This record gives sequence, C-alpha cells and structure tokens, in this order.
Amino acid sequence: MAPALIVQADPHLLTEVHGPGYPGDRRLRGEVDTAGQFSLNDKWAWGWDALLLSDKVLFQDYKINSYWQHFADPKYFGNGISDAGTSQLYFIGRGDRSYFDARVMYFYGLSLADNQSQLPIVAPVIDYARVFAQPVLGGELSLKANITSLSRQSAEFDAISQSAIANNACMTPDPAIRIPASCLLRGVPGTYSRASGETTWRRTFVDGLGQTWTPFVILRGDVGESSISNQPGVANFVETGNNSFVRFMPAVGMEYRYPLINVQPWGTQTLEPIVQVIARPNESDSKIPNEKIPNEDSQSLIFDDSNLFKVDKFAGWDRVEGGGRANYGLQYTAQFNQGGTVNALFGQSLQLFGKNSFAFRDAANTGVDSGLETRVSDYVARLSYQPDQTYMFVSRFRFAEQDFSVQRAELEARANFDRWAVSMLYGNYAAQPDIGFLTRRDGVLGSVSFKFTPSWSVLGAARYDIGSAQFDQYRLGLGYIDDCFAISVNYITDFNYGYSPTNATSIAVGTDHMVMVQMSLRTLGGTGFSTRVSGTAPN
Repeated sequence: MAPALIVQADPHLLTEVHGPGYPGDRRLRGEVDTAGQFSLNDKWAWGWDALLLSDKVLFQDYKINSYWQHFADPKYFGNGISDAGTSQLYFIGRGDRSYFDARVMYFYGLSLADNQSQLPIVAPVIDYARVFAQPVLGGELSLKANITSLSRQSAEFDAISQSAIANNACMTPDPAIRIPASCLLRGVPGTYSRASGETTWRRTFVDGLGQTWTPFVILRGDVGESSISNQPGVANFVETGNNSFVRFMPAVGMEYRYPLINVQPWGTQTLEPIVQVIARPNESDSKIPNEKIPNEDSQSLIFDDSNLFKVDKFAGWDRVEGGGRANYGLQYTAQFNQGGTVNALFGQSLQLFGKNSFAFRDAANTGVDSGLETRVSDYVARLSYQPDQTYMFVSRFRFAEQDFSVQRAELEARANFDRWAVSMLYGNYAAQPDIGFLTRRDGVLGSVSFKFTPSWSVLGAARYDIGSAQFDQYRLGLGYIDDCFAISVNYITDFNYGYSPTNATSIAVGTDHMVMVQMSLRTLGGTGFSTRVSGTAPN
C-alpha cells in the first residue's frame, strides 16, 4: 500500500488559476494505491491494483506516481496501470507455448476533460493463446481467443471538424449535430459483449533455389451481443437497442520470400523480395453491417513497416479485415564485419478484390486517412543502422502514392552506454482530418538518464512542439533505489490547464513548476509529497 497526503497551504490559488469550481480547491488532498500479487505456483498468479483518490485532478496537478516508474522496477505480473487511473483484479498464467490473462477493470477519469460516466467498466477481458508443440500436417498450428464485456453510462463523442471543435458541437445533445461528418463515437453507451477465436496453420517450404513459400490458413469467428442506449446521435453511428451478431472470416494465403545473399570480404548483403497474397470474403454480417458493430478496441491504426505484412492490420478484435489483398516489398540488409548492420525496407499494399475494409467509416473512422483506404496504398519505408550494441538509428516513413509527399516521418536515435541512456525522436505527421488532426504536426522528444552509482540515477527529459515553437514539458529528476528503500526528487515544468465549468473541458492557460518527492520502503509501501513552486496564468 502506498498512500500520499498533501496539505495545500493556499488551495484557493488553484481556483484563481483554473477558474471557479476547480476540483483541487481543498485543504487536504491525497490518494491510496494498493497492489498485491500471490503466486499459486511457477505458472499461475493472481493479484490486484486498486486506487482511491480525493479528487480527479490530483495526479494532473502534482504528477503523483506518473514519473515513479523511471526509477522503480516492480517485477510482478501486474502492468502498473493503476498509476494511470485503473483498478483491476487479474488472474494470469504462462506456459512454455501458451498464456492466459483474465482481468476486471475500472477506469478513473484523471483530467478535467474526463467524464466518469463515459469511461467503461470492463468485466471481464480474457485473452488466451497457444502454439501447439506437435506439427499438424507438417506445419505450425496456433490458437488465440478473446472475451470482452464492458459497459458505460454515457456516449463519448470526439469532434473532428473545425467548426465542431470550435463550438464544442459534439457535446451538444442534438442528433442533427452529432453526425459522422463532425464527430466520432469513441464509446457506446450501454453494454457490449463479444467472444472471438482464431486458429492459424502455416508451413514453410524451401525449394532448391532458396526460395521460401509459406502457405497459411486462418479461421476467425466472432459472436457478440449489445444493448446500446439510444442517446442523442448514437444511432447515426451504431445500431441501438438489443442486437446480436455472428461473424466468420476465413483467410487463405501465401507468403513468398527469396533472400539473395552476397558475401564480400567486408561483410554480407542480403536482398529479399517479399510478396504476400491473401484471399478472404468481404466483411459482412447477416443482421448488422460490419461498420455498425461497436468498435471499442480497434480504434488505432498506423500503417507503417511494422504491419505491412500482417494478414489483418487492425489492432484489436472488434474490426476484422476482409477482401483480397497483396502486400509486397523489398528488404535489404548489410552486415559489416566491423561496422554493424544496415536494414532497409520499402513496400506497398494492394487491394485485389472485394470490399476495402479501410475505405468505409465505422464509428471511429478506423482506417480512413491511414494510407490504406485507396485501392493502391501509400508507400511505407524503414531505414535503420546499428553500428554496435551501443547505438541505434531508426527512421520510418509513409509516402503518398500519388505524389510521394511525406505523410509520416519518424527519426529516432538511441544510445545505451554503461551508465548513460540517451534517446531522441523527431516526428512529422500530415493532417488526418477524418480522425480529428486538422493540421500537420511535428515535434521532438528527448530524454537522458545517468546512473552515477549502482543505486543513484539522474534523469532529464524534454518535449518540444515545433508547430507552436515551444517546449510543452520538461523534467529533471534524481532517484535512489536499493533492495529495501527508494526515493526520487523531480522538478517538473508542464502545461497548466484551466477549467471551464460551462462545458467541463480543460484549456491551456499557463505553466506549472513543481517539485515532487516520493519515497518508499519497498516491502511496506510508500508515500510522497509535492509542492508547487510557481505558476503562470493567462493574461
């Protein structure tokens, strides 16, 4: 158990900065964070994370727990998400070729913009996966499954048009305004339950020329039911009322690779063309169109080198890719005897037949503006160089298919020395108006840490928004940790967000400067306190 208590000498200062009705305007503020885990044997364990807060903006004001993970290293199955406002009870097991994870979860809204009634209660979410040890028809057979059931009281809408953002239109309970052209439905009101299973068989053949051929068969099925409240505007996005669906998606395909290896006195070069062809029926359902099924876990999609050759590019279970598709690319690797490794990949995806799953709009517009929504996709590329175990340079790009303009670019450099760890990331992203990013974004994130003794570390980090030409966060920290005791001191500068009681949203109004101290007897728990050094309010 790790309690924290804060005595605010001048609580009304927060109201003066943030506006009337600010939740943090109180003398005593604090939190209790408890976690436990019990190992049943070497494969199974159960435990919990639980959080109790005096007010919803405590973490936002004082950054309690959010920076602790840089110095602490809890070695338990729990994922630490209680620091982000989650209480959970979990049961987990791991085998040599399988795992099982079951959780019930309750989320807390920790910012001014959060509405607690819009946050889901997940009871439960269960994941299972297994790769069978014995070959089946000479190939590998695997199985994975997911069961999810969640509920929330109120619909959650996000504005995506300039006028809707400026006027908070999606907060207005008017179904004529809450339409797909102006809003996204991020969370459905009511209950939604789904059970999904997928089995995959694949086998790799290598012919006399060194070409590899990997046929695969995937059988995927989903059943679900929902009871969606007909709140204003919800019916514009999903089917309301009591509904059920059954969805089946088989897929067959072939992946082809031909690594061409060239050996030189200085090292080895490998040029590898890769082609993947997949045949599937369209997304369909006998009762509910696929785009009308709630989408809770598949709202994020970034098309890049990491998922170019994924058979299903959707991240979660609520969406499933259908139709025929070909993914193809060229990979080059150079391994130098004394100079490290260079790797490059360039590729594209092509919709062969049927319905393009990324072209139509679901409640969250997943896939739209991703680069996959057209028959011929954008190009994706990767170029990396690792000279040794210390340094790593990675760049990733997405180029528009029509004119080769840059849609996404990330340049990252990392270095890990004996005591130093340094990273720098530059990101540049084109506008994606269909999911609410109306302008191009670019920025730099950098961090450095130094362990000057086995127990003592110092950390610095900064994030710079190039579009607004200012740093939006930076931090300096000092930490000590051993087997029994841990303490950290951090100086943080962050955006200060004001409160608008009219529409219950937060707006940037200045900058906070804070000092935070946290300490813990690692076997018993810990405590912490924070003080605000200064703050700037709007002119």
